[in-house]
Order: sequence, then structure tokens, then C-alpha cells
Amino acid sequence: MTISFKRLIAYLIGSGLACFAMAASPINPTFLGTYDGTGRACSGFVRLTSTSFTWHASFQSISNSPFEVIDQRVDDKGIKIAIRLKKRSKRWDLPIVYLEHNADDPKHGWGIIGFTSIHAYRKFDTGDTLMCPLVKREP
Repeated sequence: MTISFKRLIAYLIGSGLACFAMAASPINPTFLGTYDGTGRACSGFVRLTSTSFTWHASFQSISNSPFEVIDQRVDDKGIKIAIRLKKRSKRWDLPIVYLEHNADDPKHGWGIIGFTSIHAYRKFDTGDTLMCPLVKREP
């Protein structure tokens, strides 16, 4: 049995699996690369590849976690992406990561926030998060 693309999309939307379809979307290549963290709690680096996420900061660390894209937007203020990490670590308790770039500052306008839950991300509750300004390394 074969199914058309339109029927597949209609099925995913109708069955509530549309989030899965969105998660499978490719990551905007602008986000890919290595970033340097700044400040006491953020000293370290972040690396995002098309298949894995690494963040080493002063008090938390995770290496080579696979992820899924849960949100990705581009607007006149910049670009934003949120990912859900699929790997756990004893030194990492932030399963949702939000990375953004402010269009007003092309060189230094990068920032990252680690959220404790999808609920905290959806509310954009930054009370119990790790927020860090970043500088993207030149390739």
C-alpha cells in the first residue's frame, strides 16, 4: 500500500503527530558551529552540528547529545531555534535549549538559554535556567 504525501500530512495533523513532522525538519545552517561562552557561569563552549549538541559551561556539561528541533523561527529581529535533547547526563538537567541571534548585532548577538522543561520553555519562564551570551567562532 502506498500513501500520498498529502494524505500523510493530513494524517499527521489529524492524529496530533504534526509536532513529530515539525521536529524532523532540518536545522537552519546558520545555527551550526561552535560558540564561546562568556562570563563566570557561562565560561566554556557550545557546539551544534546537524546531528548533535554539546554545551560545556562552568557548572553544567553535556556532550554529543542527539536532539530534535521543536521550534525554529526567522523574523526581522533575528533567528531562533529550540531543541529537545535526547541524551541525559548527571551533569546536565536542562533538556530544552533555546538559541537565538539578534539581527541588530550580527557579530556578537548570540544567546542561549537552557530550560528545565518544555513547560518552562513554552511559558518562557527564565526563573530556573542557564542563560548565556555567546560569541560565534569564525569558521
